[in-house]
Amino acid sequence: MSNADLETVVFAGNTFDFASVHGDAIRENGLNFVTVSEAAVESGLVDGSQYRLVDLILGNQRQVDNQSAFADSIVGYRFGIYGPGIQSLLEEVTSSGGGVFVSGAHVGTDLLHRPQPDSLVGLFAREVLKYDFTANHASRTGSVIWPTSGGDGVGGDGSGGIGSRDGSGARAGSVAGGGDGVGGDGSAGIGSRDGSGARAGSVASGGDGVGGDGSAGIGSRDGSGARAGSVATGESVGSRGMTNMRRVMNFNTQPHPTIYRVDAPDAIKPIGDQAKTWLRYAENEFSAGVRYEGDYRVVVLGFPFETVMDELDRKELMREVLRFLRKN
Repeated sequence: MSNADLETVVFAGNTFDFASVHGDAIRENGLNFVTVSEAAVESGLVDGSQYRLVDLILGNQRQVDNQSAFADSIVGYRFGIYGPGIQSLLEEVTSSGGGVFVSGAHVGTDLLHRPQPDSLVGLFAREVLKYDFTANHASRTGSVIWPTSGGDGVGGDGSGGIGSRDGSGARAGSVAGGGDGVGGDGSAGIGSRDGSGARAGSVASGGDGVGGDGSAGIGSRDGSGARAGSVATGESVGSRGMTNMRRVMNFNTQPHPTIYRVDAPDAIKPIGDQAKTWLRYAENEFSAGVRYEGDYRVVVLGFPFETVMDELDRKELMREVLRFLRKN
């Protein structure tokens, strides 16, 4: 990978503190959060019926073997996404009309390409989370397109714009409407129904935008205090009919001192009429994010939320996720 040119360079690995990155974005949107481990969920220690929202942080997680058949027979395969406990938890939340936010580099790949295939994992993703695998190594640049004003989403498919409630005056890509939210977690975040806190996920009290000061804010409820010089227009862009201005945000794909590298993000596709592509990779327009709006709501990203490079981008992306999930 380095041809010896990175031998003296220090860059981030797994720091095991990604819940704090999600939590910072949630807190900046005026919400509380608590966290819980995947082990606690798989041990049956968490009652999903008590919570309204979940933020499941998958990072670079995917199933791996132990490099030998003997070790596999003793230890088993590890780190696969959507274990039985996680599936049960998410089904409890969605069956009560709640919301789920999932992000990770292998949310599609690990449905199909794992050392020990499990058809139930793919079935769960398709039937409950409403997405499926398209391709891995979907982006080399880490650049993601999102829409910036109310109306149709990327691709003109009605998946939801990001600008202000009336499509006016938001910073390019800023989220200018008020919203409530969900919290972050190391593996299975959940918010309590009354916002009083309970694990990994978000709490549910609403609030205005973080900034709105005309220079670095997310915007107020009426879309007035958005960043200067970034009013979204109704312009149509690109061969797929992308409506309004497009903003490009970036997640990390290179060795970096503080953010781990994502070398194989996934392209994913929506399943069913009520699921839509929301975000696309800039270099090829593959689907990078899917949203489902039915009896419950789901947002799934094919790259880890915590690797988005710009802090303001993370706050605004989280804000839009929370607004969408809280609409039910």
